[in-house]
Amino acid sequence: MWPRAAEIIRHTSNRWPADRAAAFGAMCLRLYLPLVDEGASTNGNIGLVMTEAATHIGVFTDNASVFEAAISRWRAQAPAYLYLSSDGRTPRRPPLQR
Repeated sequence: MWPRAAEIIRHTSNRWPADRAAAFGAMCLRLYLPLVDEGASTNGNIGLVMTEAATHIGVFTDNASVFEAAISRWRAQAPAYLYLSSDGRTPRRPPLQR
């Protein structure tokens, strides 16, 4: 969850030069986003954490398309993990992911 921590550090400290923060953001987009961008079908926790990581990469890099894709994926995942009686007799199945 480095991007979430990086966002906090960037806005609460003046010790991280802008060019180094930009390089970190580029690394997140180039190396980490491809690993987490489609979620995972192994189990709910892994898929949700991958979606959260993609969300924070979008926030840190100010990349609206990455952020919106992650939020859209979370909206599809949430009904499988937050059961409402209006969903029917059983919880919804999680969406198919990678």
